[in-house]
Amino acid sequence: MKHFNRVLLFLGLVGLSAFSPLQAAVYHPKIHKLANGLEVIVIENHRAPLVIHMMVFKTGTNDSPWGKSGLAHYLEHLMFKGNPSSAAGRMMQEVTHLGGDLNAQTTSEYTLYYEIIPALHLETVMKLDAERMAKLEINDQWAKPEISVILEERHMRIDNTVMGKFREELDAIDIRHHPSRFPTIGWEHEIKAYTTKDAQNFYRDWYAPNNAFLVIGGDIAFDDAKKLAEKYYGSIPAKHLPSKLNIKEPKGYELPQFFEMTSEITEDPIYVARYPAPTFNEGEKKKFYALAVLENLLSRPVTGRLTESLVERQHLAVQLSVNYTGLQAGPGRFQLMIAPSQKVSLTKLEKTLAKELEKLVRDGVTAEEIENTKDYILAELVYTQDDIIKASQTLASLYASGMPIQEIESWPDAIKAVTPEEINQVLREVFAHPQPVVGRLVPKNSKKSGRDTK
Repeated sequence: MKHFNRVLLFLGLVGLSAFSPLQAAVYHPKIHKLANGLEVIVIENHRAPLVIHMMVFKTGTNDSPWGKSGLAHYLEHLMFKGNPSSAAGRMMQEVTHLGGDLNAQTTSEYTLYYEIIPALHLETVMKLDAERMAKLEINDQWAKPEISVILEERHMRIDNTVMGKFREELDAIDIRHHPSRFPTIGWEHEIKAYTTKDAQNFYRDWYAPNNAFLVIGGDIAFDDAKKLAEKYYGSIPAKHLPSKLNIKEPKGYELPQFFEMTSEITEDPIYVARYPAPTFNEGEKKKFYALAVLENLLSRPVTGRLTESLVERQHLAVQLSVNYTGLQAGPGRFQLMIAPSQKVSLTKLEKTLAKELEKLVRDGVTAEEIENTKDYILAELVYTQDDIIKASQTLASLYASGMPIQEIESWPDAIKAVTPEEINQVLREVFAHPQPVVGRLVPKNSKKSGRDTK
């Protein structure tokens, strides 16, 4: 199924509602917890007669058994398969018939199912979804053919795309022990070995109301949403949940980690450097927010520190992105990805970047840069003020990744509170690391294409 952009997970610039200086809360959600443990989170927005219904199970690829990578994604597919009379078999057809849209997403930590429908049909969707949660029928008739579908999806998304293969290999080299090193869709040889029993066991172990939460956003009153949730989900029994793996990634390695992939398909080289970084779930809240600001300070369009230098002024790169993954159970990373300009070698680009980072570590960033970046981040929120779909998706993603609702609501204040001292501290902590993981994507026929990659 289609995947949301991972930028949602690090409080990126989409999906958060606007706020005023006197009212720093973001979504104003109302929460009700059922006796079986299911949390119901409602974001009222009555501007259009639509609702989004999102069921989020707090289980993902990280919980897949050893040798069964991607099993959580396999079960995601099976939640839409079944006899035409079953909820799973009817869900897609029913939602489409009602004029709605639906999809799902599997990540390393959670699996999310959503339906966007006219508000008057919410009860129909909740009835189907509750039946699917309580008594999904998984048998060979539906499970075995879906393996071929997933293999085809893997070939399309990863095996037949240069960047898909490059990222997958880089992840496997970068992360040694934590299960987030495994691809969400799974390794091909392990997908082929899935059994119906594997899916049944995963569903039995992890799909329970006390391991899930429901987000309803849109044209629905909180009291009405509570009543519907009690009616359809309240009778589903809670389960005793398995213990989650608690595997810690080592903090550093003695040898440099370097990966280079050549490709006949692309003519565009790519340079990637990944630095270990503190995370929110390690208790490093101040560093987390400082790195979220630094991410934008370095890479925002035109005026970002690295964008302005490497792209706009020196014309050494045509594309530059900075990606901070600091909101997950696994190891945090601060990634730089750069595509050099025509006839600019990766070696020259890498040396110039090293000088820029040395200057950054030595001199730090200015208070003016930081305030301009905060203004940029907060101004972006205005444009999503009334988008209940993005708001609901973002809240669900953040909450599923370990950020409490109260923390999500106070996010604008946390960004405004970041100081120059905090940012300069974390940038030195990150970029002074002696061994970033480096990846290079090199066109095989670089000379023929006019690209100097060495």
